[in-house]
Amino acid sequence: MGNLRAPTASRRGRVPFWMPILVLAAGAYWLHGEVRVRAAQAGYERIELGRSAFVAAPPWSDPRWEELLAQTLAQAGDVHPADRGALEAALTSLYSLSFVRRVEPARVLWPAGLEFDVELRRPVACVRSGARFFPVDGEGVVLAGAWSAPPWIDSGYLPLLVDAADAMPFAPGDRLDAPHLFDALDVALSFWLELPTAQREQLGRMAIDVRPRELRQAPADGVLLLLEGQRAVLFGEPPGILAEVEPPPPGELASARKWLHVANALERLHAGGAGADWSHLDVRFDTAAIDLRLAPGEVPALVGGGFELRTGLAGGSEPMDRVDALPLASGREGAARVGGRGGSGVR
Repeated sequence: MGNLRAPTASRRGRVPFWMPILVLAAGAYWLHGEVRVRAAQAGYERIELGRSAFVAAPPWSDPRWEELLAQTLAQAGDVHPADRGALEAALTSLYSLSFVRRVEPARVLWPAGLEFDVELRRPVACVRSGARFFPVDGEGVVLAGAWSAPPWIDSGYLPLLVDAADAMPFAPGDRLDAPHLFDALDVALSFWLELPTAQREQLGRMAIDVRPRELRQAPADGVLLLLEGQRAVLFGEPPGILAEVEPPPPGELASARKWLHVANALERLHAGGAGADWSHLDVRFDTAAIDLRLAPGEVPALVGGGFELRTGLAGGSEPMDRVDALPLASGREGAARVGGRGGSGVR
């Protein structure tokens, strides 16, 4: 009996950064010689799909997904490696999981194992449903795994997409359909793509508010970023990543240059000293307008319901709706591997 060996995930074409490919394997143990022959003769070759587990997940992957995947496969029971129909049915059942985007056909490792590629949806933002915060991927799909506050994912907190009703009953598997939420998601994608990692880590939690001006008493239309510390950034028009709008609207900077203004303001804040603390930042044009706090502890008249959102933005985040809470995985970005847990997967 040899050691478990999980192959590297294959990639077809260029996959967007929020949709890497994971490799899954169930009970991948090899049986050789007489053991394999006798197992085949006795009809004992069975794959225990419920033993599937991640071997190495990307840093943004939620460990709760591993449990949900194993539970879903376990419902298919043990299957014979030659029963392609049963294997395909088991893999098709994974599409019921909100975080699974694509599943490739299984490759059988005789006599009692298999591996297959699964494309997971990467969280890029979150929405609030009551006291819970659910992650959302770049296509607007609400993902499984509730949190008590916007969570830290890899190199930054998931931006909160402020809804017009301020806490709709979102659930895993839902798709965002409101235009203002898609505009907010557009800004969230530009946050991950265009703000440098160091500044993402400095920024803290952020809410993206694209509600109409009358609902937030904002001084101007467009996107408003609400930050911790009672700070606000007037971002202007959405980047147009989702709608593939090029060039940006006349008179406003491209989103990458807007985020450069934000990065410079964060560096100023991080440096400290006199005139470092600011309350408002307008990044729409070539020269950023910044409002400084002149007195220690001075509270600005923050627009956009920022004070109401502070309770959701501040504090730690804990997994919710889970029996055994696990923190997010950490490690290198890239393909993940999954192998059998303790046992050959053969009976």
